[in-house]
Amino acid sequence: MRCQNGGAQVEVGPMECRECGAKISPINVGSLKKLPEESRWYYILNRVMEFPGVKVDREKFLHDKFAKHYDEAMVGTITELGTGRAGVPPILLDDLAFEVIKGHKLLATGASAAAGLPGGFGLLATVPADLAQYYFHVLQVAQKLAYLYGYPDLEKTGRDDFLLSMTLFIGVMNDIGVAVKGVRDFSRMLAEGSDDDMARLAMTRGAIYPVVKQVARILGVSVTKNLIAKSWSKVIPGIGALASGGITLVMFSYEAERLREGLREDFVVQYRADD
Repeated sequence: MRCQNGGAQVEVGPMECRECGAKISPINVGSLKKLPEESRWYYILNRVMEFPGVKVDREKFLHDKFAKHYDEAMVGTITELGTGRAGVPPILLDDLAFEVIKGHKLLATGASAAAGLPGGFGLLATVPADLAQYYFHVLQVAQKLAYLYGYPDLEKTGRDDFLLSMTLFIGVMNDIGVAVKGVRDFSRMLAEGSDDDMARLAMTRGAIYPVVKQVARILGVSVTKNLIAKSWSKVIPGIGALASGGITLVMFSYEAERLREGLREDFVVQYRADD
């Protein structure tokens, strides 16, 4: 999609032109299929990112989770260095990860399409409630699992890097093979102690970025394939038909567990952690 003022095509954050900063008018569901596959995915992701509460405060989340297990000094080390470098055992991380998944799957599978979402805000008309509900919880679970298994603040180096990270994680949840490799490479880079600038460079320009683009294209196809002519409130990419009230308990658990297993495996390898 191109900026109406003549700017270059937007790949990430399609609601604003990167060159001139002009806002691009929102598109409706019917227009989505006209976008390139990659832009379709980022359109959906950007819309859900506008919902209040979708971003997880890493420091607060880690403090809340570990305060009952360690003293303040250790909790401070965890928030500063991450669980891997702080030496937190995987078995504790697994218990906390299971708690996170359990909490979100109960919210995400509520009878109401808005179950578990922050009250008092209106869903954008271009994002159906079931779709928004699903990705709201997927994004929150992905962030929380990443932070439990050693990741730094995912938005510290910018919104684009955050969206790229989320794309990789959701790709793993949807069993996209190249996403698994992308997350493994990203985990290795972080464990090796790359600073923020290096991490950002590797994510947006290095070997990982082409992988992210490929995952985004696959997700973009999934989200629109045979769906536009039907009802977006009935189908979510990667998990098939949905009941009107939300996604099923079993499938949400399955997708979240797939990401947890992948992040845990990378954690054990990168930090040589023992149970």
